[in-house]
Amino acid sequence: VSMVLGHVLCAPVTLHGDVIPRASQAIHLGHYIGKNAHQANTNKAKSELCSRINALVFRFKHCSLNVIRHLFCTYCTSYYGCPLWDHSALDSYSTFWRKCIRRILGLPPRTHSRFIAPLLNKPDLKTQFHLRFANFISSCFNSSNELLKACALSSLNSHSTVANNLRIVLSILRMDYDGLTLLLPDNSLKDALRTKCQQNELQNPEDDIVIAVIEELIDIKNGHLHLAPLLNRGITELLHALCAE
Repeated sequence: VSMVLGHVLCAPVTLHGDVIPRASQAIHLGHYIGKNAHQANTNKAKSELCSRINALVFRFKHCSLNVIRHLFCTYCTSYYGCPLWDHSALDSYSTFWRKCIRRILGLPPRTHSRFIAPLLNKPDLKTQFHLRFANFISSCFNSSNELLKACALSSLNSHSTVANNLRIVLSILRMDYDGLTLLLPDNSLKDALRTKCQQNELQNPEDDIVIAVIEELIDIKNGHLHLAPLLNRGITELLHALCAE
């Protein structure tokens, strides 16, 4: 495929006398590039996540909460190529991700978003993506490949997705490019970002209590804790009350 960027006209590209078709979008190493690449990549990721969630729910929905967490983190969190997604436009995928978590944990559809990530013992999805990007960009800047390092440096002053994602990370850290250069040599950008995000995501102590109760109710509902007077209907009503009100 011959990629055409912008409105630049150029001569047809041929191979062995055959004209290579032009396209505004292509797949490279499983990742969409070109026009509307972010939408295409997130749609592909949604489809993959949905199929994996369906498989886990079909086979393991009655497992304990800890087993479900482990299975989800093992099979449903690759997020392939996410450092190159547009991190300023993650709302649609985040909403879909939360719906999947509610389904695999058997939670009410109106469960508050702030409970979802803690029930997985994971940071918020956007935080996970920012951390992966921080690791990615640090690897680029510290690479032994001079061409890769040059591309990373040139992105600092561009309007590319990589540059925009880097600006988002720096805004979270309240840092400029000068501060960035201090964190890159020893790969401490990710650690600094994780610390800052943990400070920003500190939970209300009352939420901690609610989450602990929800965790126990999930295990009771799935048959891994026993509370004789509590019937399935009562468990469902308690989950609705705790998660959605």
